[in-house]
Amino acid sequence: MRKINQLLIIDKCKEAICQWTKLNVLLLICMLIIRIFFFVEIYFRINQEISQFLTVLSGSIFDLLLVFHITGLLLFPFIFFYCFFRKLVSGIYIGLIFIYVVLSALLTECFCNLMRPLDQVFLLYTFDELKDIINSSVSFSITPVLYFIATLAITIFIAVIWEKVKFNFSISTIYIIISLIFCFTINYKQLIREEKLYKEFSDFSIAVNQFSYSLIKITDHPNSSELGKDEFCDKTLLSAAKNYQSLFPEFSYPDLLYPFIHKTSDKDVLQTFFNKTDDNLPPNFVFIIIEGFGQRLTGVNFPSISFTPFIDSLSQTGLYWKNCLSSSERTFGVLPTVFASTPYGSKGFANIWQPIPDHNSLFVDLSNNGYFSSFYYGGNPAFDAQDLFLKYNKVDYIMSPTLHIEDSSKFKYLKKNNRWGLDDSETFNNAIKHKNSTTPHRPYIDVYLTLTTHEPFQFTDISIYEEKVMQVLNLHPNINIIEKNNIINNKNIFACFSYLDNCVSKLIKFYQGLPDYKNTIFIITGDHRMAPLCTNTLHKYNVPLIMHSPLIHTPKSMNAVVAHADITPSLNAFLRNNYDYELERYCHWMGTSFDTTMAYSCNKKMAFILNNRDVVEYINGNYFLSRNKLYSIDSNLALKPSENQTILNKMQAELESFNIVSRFAVNNDHLVIPDSTNSEILLDYDLDFDERTDAYFEDVMKKGYNNNLLLIDKNVKYAPIAPRITLNKDYQKISIDISFDMQSYSTTTELPILIVNKKDYYLSVPLLSITGKSLNSGEKEKFHLELTIPTSENFKGEVLSIYLWNKNKAEMEYDNLRVKVRAK
Repeated sequence: MRKINQLLIIDKCKEAICQWTKLNVLLLICMLIIRIFFFVEIYFRINQEISQFLTVLSGSIFDLLLVFHITGLLLFPFIFFYCFFRKLVSGIYIGLIFIYVVLSALLTECFCNLMRPLDQVFLLYTFDELKDIINSSVSFSITPVLYFIATLAITIFIAVIWEKVKFNFSISTIYIIISLIFCFTINYKQLIREEKLYKEFSDFSIAVNQFSYSLIKITDHPNSSELGKDEFCDKTLLSAAKNYQSLFPEFSYPDLLYPFIHKTSDKDVLQTFFNKTDDNLPPNFVFIIIEGFGQRLTGVNFPSISFTPFIDSLSQTGLYWKNCLSSSERTFGVLPTVFASTPYGSKGFANIWQPIPDHNSLFVDLSNNGYFSSFYYGGNPAFDAQDLFLKYNKVDYIMSPTLHIEDSSKFKYLKKNNRWGLDDSETFNNAIKHKNSTTPHRPYIDVYLTLTTHEPFQFTDISIYEEKVMQVLNLHPNINIIEKNNIINNKNIFACFSYLDNCVSKLIKFYQGLPDYKNTIFIITGDHRMAPLCTNTLHKYNVPLIMHSPLIHTPKSMNAVVAHADITPSLNAFLRNNYDYELERYCHWMGTSFDTTMAYSCNKKMAFILNNRDVVEYINGNYFLSRNKLYSIDSNLALKPSENQTILNKMQAELESFNIVSRFAVNNDHLVIPDSTNSEILLDYDLDFDERTDAYFEDVMKKGYNNNLLLIDKNVKYAPIAPRITLNKDYQKISIDISFDMQSYSTTTELPILIVNKKDYYLSVPLLSITGKSLNSGEKEKFHLELTIPTSENFKGEVLSIYLWNKNKAEMEYDNLRVKVRAK
């Protein structure tokens, strides 16, 4: 009987192995079908070239390796459960295959809208921001619906047929052995993380298994390491700070713990091009930052057709840099970089997930020198924390479209048509109304951020401008075929730029009618290059930079490489050298003064931040590092792969050093050295609760396990950190430094949240370690937070509260509390 049972078990195991092989081969066939339909979708949706089909097909290696890993890792669990629940486990696995097919179809749709595989980027936005993105940028048509139906139908058809297929034990055994070998010899996750097998990311992005890429990138995101304040003595940080500062020998750096702070010593390179204003006041500034305005709109290296003739004409009569570089792939980086020349941190400089660190900016410097500042934007200024950045920097007026549109039907129209906001003409008209309705101020800075040249590339009269696009195209019969097809297939995009050009023309004509036009400098640039037609990794950052002004007496076109981060230091140096204009002694600018060389030159050393907030691309002189691959750069910013291992290692080390000091400085409020001489101490606590306490803490003062500690039990909803502080002055900023030791009683209950609250400011901070992990480990841990609160006028009498909100009824102790609150 025992022998019979053993034989039955062996037979069931053999059957399980055959069935497991059969199911995974079915999964592999479904992956091949998905891959074919993926190419069909991107071919019709985003005009992918037919030659890329082989690249997509070659990516089956990722599918095969994934199936091998699934086969090897789940082999024994499947055999075990198959012996007892044969039909159930097979049915569950087939169901998982169908779920995989559905998710892969959805990820294909994401790819067509994002132009890259889905990664952790959606974790960086709030729910409301995600709704805005989906409503305004995600385009839907019958094509993805047909793709989804066809993929699912064929998968079901093959699954039904596959039920009749039989696998013998010998073939199945060979397959299992091969799977186990690859499963335990190749690190599949690392292969995805390091984006191997393809020289270009564009090829990798269409070849990789979309599902596994998304899953790995998303699950990796919460575990990304970040340097914290308590690591300031760590050799890694100090070494990184030294390495970063050594890249800029022209600057004098006083402190490694504030790695970006250096003496304000930028040269004035603009004086030779400008006349002085007639009233000796500093000039007005008008910034026009154009959405998606790249140097090469049509997606070819040498485009022959321009759809922005008016803006082009300004470049001929002013100062023009064709090789200007933005800092980021998307709009979130443009305001901090242009107006504050800041590093990026781990999630971008300004975001809703952490407080904006104390910093200086062109806005603040202009405000301190008598400027009135205005920001005009047709969308939601709260998106990407733009309003937080602007309010922090004391911008006097921020346009919100809801304040300018009385007819609610307009918003219904925008929502119905998946629009981000107002057409540019409406934005400019509302700005003009605001300027006409207010008392003129001299000097001023007006900042416009346009919107129409963003997806979904729609505006009210787009059909008229599409006809103009085709008319312009017909005037160039000998145009490059690639450029011609790009224009024809994307005429709505070029119609948007033609429309934008007309709007800018009308806006500048308005300023020409103002009395102080003769004392005004216009600065026109793009926030980044338009994504859909960009094929060169470096070109996606290449935007034009134009200065137009009646004050310019010597127009000049320059081929030197400059960057958005150079704008603030260059303008500040110009104003300080030519006008009664005061600056801080120290600054944290990442950029330098403009290079005004006519011949091509590149002296930039800067990193770039991707839309998903990865910082994996870096330029130093004539070399470009992208995802650990090295390229040389020619005078047209074209890239050529380089095998120079010495330079590759050097640039990888430089980028790593930048990332370390960038995360440290931004995440820990270490951009600006606190000025203790000019600040007022509002609170200075240093309590260990062993021998002394404060009446404020008596309600939660209890005997801990070993010492007198502050004990939070599940009945304590609000636990004190410091007494409430009534603010008796209109301070410019308030700096808070909080640290305490803590120990949780439960490792499964979510810890309390630290709350910092003032009337117009509310910040909730989870109790996390310096690496971003929860402190409910059951062991003694240390929490430390530094932040700066921006203030507003007329807040005298407001109350500042700092406490722990125990919303999940956790139990913990905290001790050695140190709280210092300074105000300036």
